[in-house]
Amino acid sequence: MYTPASDTNEVVKQEEGSTNTSLRSFDAARAAVSEIALEYCDNAKIIMYATSAFERPSEKVLYENLLDNSSELKVNPMSLKFNSLEIEDETTKRRINFFDLPQEQKEVFTDLLLLEEAKSMTAKIEAVPTLKEFLLKENLATSRVVEREGLSKLQVGTITSGLRSAEEIVSVNEKGKFFKMLSKEIEKELSGDVPQTRSLGISFNYPKVPVDRVKEAWRRSSRRGDFVVAIPNHFAPWIYLNAGKNVKFSIGHAGIINSKIDSNIKDEESVTIEAYKKEGVRRLTISEWDTPHYVMGVQKVKWVWKWKWFKSGLYKETKPVSNPGALADWANKYVGKRYVYAHEFFTAKWAAPKRFTCTTLVW
Repeated sequence: MYTPASDTNEVVKQEEGSTNTSLRSFDAARAAVSEIALEYCDNAKIIMYATSAFERPSEKVLYENLLDNSSELKVNPMSLKFNSLEIEDETTKRRINFFDLPQEQKEVFTDLLLLEEAKSMTAKIEAVPTLKEFLLKENLATSRVVEREGLSKLQVGTITSGLRSAEEIVSVNEKGKFFKMLSKEIEKELSGDVPQTRSLGISFNYPKVPVDRVKEAWRRSSRRGDFVVAIPNHFAPWIYLNAGKNVKFSIGHAGIINSKIDSNIKDEESVTIEAYKKEGVRRLTISEWDTPHYVMGVQKVKWVWKWKWFKSGLYKETKPVSNPGALADWANKYVGKRYVYAHEFFTAKWAAPKRFTCTTLVW
């Protein structure tokens, strides 16, 4: 995601020193990431191989149906993830499909991709230490399923010729049931177990931001379809604590900008779409956002792939989407939908698109 600072659509290529990893440097890369994040990605690799995620999806599935946990889908969601990746060959500059790669390239590509995911998760854990507790529980639940189903143990960074014969334990007809079972196991681990925030010795009042300043900032830097995220303190943005005076909504609350913002926007005019506990998905005014927050947007991600076996590398390029208004159009479909039930909060993505939290609506 990006924070718009101008109207340019310049492609931002991340520094290869931090994002381009080869198999030769895997040991060092594994040592540099969180053990919890690494275990999560190791588990993901185990499930990929056990469910033959390297095979092209045999049926077209609507995105919304995949999110509906009540559906009896036979499709592998991991295969859909691979299918959605935009990949460019570094040498030829041609776009390639993951499923068109030779098997050995798929295996190396997957490990590099999972390692990048572990790096990203490590950064999030450093910013949000409480996430450790959630990931630990998800890892525990996934490990139980792995043990119970007798799945082969695998590690990111260990490539073995013919490893794909880590036997397809989960049959095509059982894949939907397998992923439902996995999600229920994770939900059971998380359900009703809210991590207790330790006393941080922090007391603050939310600063008030004049609505005119908010309006001008949105006019300069936002587009319809971008979103806003509430933050009380720029230098400690992800403290799970709502203390002090003037607490309007939870830290991290998010909304989608549903209007083109100009100087004629009235304070009482509905310009956002948001999900609230009592009212569900609704439209709200710019005056609600008179507290510190970020304006953010969705970007396209392109993975650039270099195949040289042990010198293979992977890095990503990002570019803001050209038509974010389409995201606002989509969000309007959900106005009136309910907020998630209490027991669904920790697995809220599975409740979408029937019920939402503020962040799953944006997601």
